Amino acid sequence: GDNQAFMKKALDWLSGFYTGGIHSDDFAYRDDAWARYMEGLQYELSGEYDDARISYQSAAELYDKGYTKQYKLPADAGQRAWLDTIRMMKKGGGWQSEYPALAKEKLDESFQALLAEYDEKTAEIVVLEEQGFVPERKELNLMLYASPNSYSLVLEPLYTGSHQDANNASRWFSMVYADQGLLNLFANYQAGGAWNTFSGVFTKRIILGNAGWRSLESLGIDQMLYDAPVRIAVPYYDPFVLDNTQTKLSSSLLDKTTTKSQAVRMTSLADITVQVQLSQASRDIYETLLRELSRNYLAYKVTSEVQDETTSLLLGLVGKLAVMASASSESRNWSTLPAQVRLTRQPTKPGLQSFVYDAKAKRFNLAEFELNKNQIKVWNIRNPH
Repeated sequence: GDNQAFMKKALDWLSGFYTGGIHSDDFAYRDDAWARYMEGLQYELSGEYDDARISYQSAAELYDKGYTKQYKLPADAGQRAWLDTIRMMKKGGGWQSEYPALAKEKLDESFQALLAEYDEKTAEIVVLEEQGFVPERKELNLMLYASPNSYSLVLEPLYTGSHQDANNASRWFSMVYADQGLLNLFANYQAGGAWNTFSGVFTKRIILGNAGWRSLESLGIDQMLYDAPVRIAVPYYDPFVLDNTQTKLSSSLLDKTTTKSQAVRMTSLADITVQVQLSQASRDIYETLLRELSRNYLAYKVTSEVQDETTSLLLGLVGKLAVMASASSESRNWSTLPAQVRLTRQPTKPGLQSFVYDAKAKRFNLAEFELNKNQIKVWNIRNPH
């Protein structure tokens, strides 16, 4: 019936919202270099050095092939993985002719010096610092209305909250959804003159054309949108800045004048979280539009078939409020995840010792313990600051 016809046409009308926007492939979540690295650490802790080498090398190659660039990691992340690959070559044996050249190719002077330290010191402390929190997922409200002059459906943001919230939401919308193509610029011009040509920075438009507009009119969607625009909500994230302050690891056994290796940011869950959202933003808006337009259309059909005008108005108001109140985006996320994970690995001498880790005016202490020859001590730190 009418409902089936509506759904079929709505899929066609709204498909344009799915194909536009940013190039989502740029933000696709790829094979996780950090996960591969952690596999290598697990194998090394178990004494399975060949498997550790394979995992560390896989991580190193992933860092080099784009993981570092995509998630704005330091070049040291890849070098750290290569260093551990080479260490496993030395420990596992059989690579004597390969690893010297690999060390020279992949490691700078500081990492080559660190590699040499492992020959002198037979124990190791590994610090895994989970720092900060991923950004909070927020909700961006959009209003869908009809633009008959340009035969278009238009999405316009409805900003709420503080000035900063509105500014952040506006920047997200412009980056992900706003119209910037020539055809859309022309449609914006048709809709309202020269100024509207540039209003596309603040709106998202889907051009139906004359035929598409007639099919929309035949189902009364134009009238429904004239009566009240459809509200939808999609998730977004505020901009964030990761902590870049230097860290320091000190041992009660180490010479205090010795330069300690700084922590290396090995993964940025904050960047991954936001980029995953960017990659699916087009799908989010398309699916949400389809769902909310369908719900509003069903509510509109019920009220439009009521003969008494007062009753129809009341039903329309109640139905509209109910639909709008429930048109919220899924704004929950794993907000307790750390923004980043920083790694410090320091070879040390065996013996009774304690450690201190300093990060952004926050000090963490590992009580004195006996570190044995060929032992690796893993110290997990959750730093919320």
